[in-house]
Amino acid sequence: MLVGRCKYPNFLSTQPRRIASKAMEANDIGKAIQAEDETEELTNQVLDEIGVDVASQLSAAPKGKVTAKQSVDVRSSSIDELEKRLAALRES
Repeated sequence: MLVGRCKYPNFLSTQPRRIASKAMEANDIGKAIQAEDETEELTNQVLDEIGVDVASQLSAAPKGKVTAKQSVDVRSSSIDELEKRLAALRES
């Protein structure tokens, strides 16, 4: 009887459960990766159908850090106009 002679009998009794657990984890990871790939493929298909070319839009996007010189003045005439209208509404 091998279990009776084994120096670590619990080792032999727990190994099948550990192996099964690791196999289930690997299977879950494989399914998650497959689902992620399918999601990406479906997203690309939908974007192609509606005419969105993400690659060309990304290449045109600005790169690098935004500095103070590159910042846009948020205070435009339309915002000033809206603030005036809001002030007029508050007064009435």
